[in-house]
Amino acid sequence: MIIRSMLGLGDNIYQRAFIQDITEQVYLNTPWPELYADLPHVHFVKRETTLRTQAKNMSRQPWHMFERAVMGKGIRVRHTHGGPLQDMCSSFDMPMPRKFTLPSFSEVNAAMLPKPYALIRPVTLRKEWYNASRNCDPSYICLASEILRQQGLFVVSVADLEDGEEWIVGNEPFSHQKFHKGELTTHQLLSLFQRAAIVVGPVGWIVPAGLATKNQKIIIGGGQGGFNNPDLIAPEHYRSEANMTFLAPEPQCSCKEKRHECDKYIPGFAEKFRADVVA
Repeated sequence: MIIRSMLGLGDNIYQRAFIQDITEQVYLNTPWPELYADLPHVHFVKRETTLRTQAKNMSRQPWHMFERAVMGKGIRVRHTHGGPLQDMCSSFDMPMPRKFTLPSFSEVNAAMLPKPYALIRPVTLRKEWYNASRNCDPSYICLASEILRQQGLFVVSVADLEDGEEWIVGNEPFSHQKFHKGELTTHQLLSLFQRAAIVVGPVGWIVPAGLATKNQKIIIGGGQGGFNNPDLIAPEHYRSEANMTFLAPEPQCSCKEKRHECDKYIPGFAEKFRADVVA
């Protein structure tokens, strides 16, 4: 089976939940092969792309891990009009996955950090895929990082910023340590994620990654609920098992637009966040 993968980091983590349950040999065309490296039935076909973070990740891969594609039936994974999980069920012609998993990434950077530590994602925008609607109000991430500091956690912030390509929206949240230049490999980034006491950030790749770990996650929702409603991107039974909480606007804007002026107000945010961190 040949699978033409989606390109996003988060989409590939979602995909893994489907691909791990396929019983035949898979030739996977992906820019994120490390996400599947522990699945013996998966072979990798090199994915050429001009997208910035994907091309950077591909440049770090050893050439010998890629094989020639074989002829056979193929699947092209794509978004249509639903949430990512529903769209992948359609692409793979499979039911919802049993569980989400990731390889256990080696403890590289995490070993050098004080413990316990919190991992945060600032609110960013990028030119390649400009989506202001789904982001939360960036002031909530700033407030969350201060509360984490007050709770005695060492705060680590991760992003892949580049002038004119991706930038922080609003004020930069507090952190004791930041990796904001894309200097972490995918192994290092996910090692930090897997070993954090708590992960906090807006909707993005941390949602599917969070479904594959048991540490505490608090996702701060924004708008574009037609695609990013919690029940679409992390149905309740999955997030309950994964120790994941959503703090989202009430009600959440149900639009599917990338540039809509969604109301992102979360009533009682500080009190709710403090209660979740203490819990």
